[in-house]
Amino acid sequence: MIAVVARRGDDEAQLLVDRCQDLGAVLVTADDLGAPGWVAPLDGCAGRFVAEGRPRPTGDISLAVVRQSVVLPAELEHLVAGDRDYAAAEMTAFLAWWLTRLGDRVVNRPSPGWLLGPAWSRDHWMAVAHRAGIPTSPHEPAITGGDDLRSGALTEVTVVDGAAVTEEGAAPVRAAASSTSQRPAVPGIASTAGPAPTDPPTEPATGPSTQRTAGPAPTGMAAACRAHAERLARHAGGVRLLGAAFERSGAGEWQLVAVTLRPALTPAVTGALRRLARDRRS
Repeated sequence: MIAVVARRGDDEAQLLVDRCQDLGAVLVTADDLGAPGWVAPLDGCAGRFVAEGRPRPTGDISLAVVRQSVVLPAELEHLVAGDRDYAAAEMTAFLAWWLTRLGDRVVNRPSPGWLLGPAWSRDHWMAVAHRAGIPTSPHEPAITGGDDLRSGALTEVTVVDGAAVTEEGAAPVRAAASSTSQRPAVPGIASTAGPAPTDPPTEPATGPSTQRTAGPAPTGMAAACRAHAERLARHAGGVRLLGAAFERSGAGEWQLVAVTLRPALTPAVTGALRRLARDRRS
């Protein structure tokens, strides 16, 4: 079973669920968090969770895909307005705990208060990239981590479980130009699993926030970008799902511009997630 944790109205999350019905995919929203039927996975008990209004065995989950950073008060319309802020914070904390209990079945593993993964600002991501030897752009676009990156001006590469994916045949592609086989330590940055104290996260947009969004890398120029994106995922503590946007400098060098932990769920990405879920079931 694939459990997709997302907000109501996330069309890409719903499409992922629809495309993975043969794997028992279900959608988990804020409506489910307040429903009866949850049993905590403790003391040898696999536990139960609620998805699409029904309790289900937590042990049946082969993969959990996280598509939201926090539970927002606006998602809790069924609660009294004065209770929504508190309830949203409590639900976010519970989701973070529950997802952490799922271990390596989660893409991505949450950090405290941030369900998508590391709660890093753009500056923090650029620092991780710089220390990993990845060229970075000094120009900050009008998009930030978590936003939709897609447009013609940038080239986006998505990494799933360590491998870049392309649209040709929806198959993961290992970059041949990967420069390191061993992940070096990045003191104070890449080794941390949570947010840097000086890097407060911002809420990701639910749609395009700018006309500068990224598209798939053309075949002839994708190798360097794939290598950079895979290296970035490794140096970010093994983040298993990320999108990295690149632009070409005047000197012809591909530079990292932005990172998202909520990349587009293209057919290739969906195919890679399906394989990941099937591998865990076998």
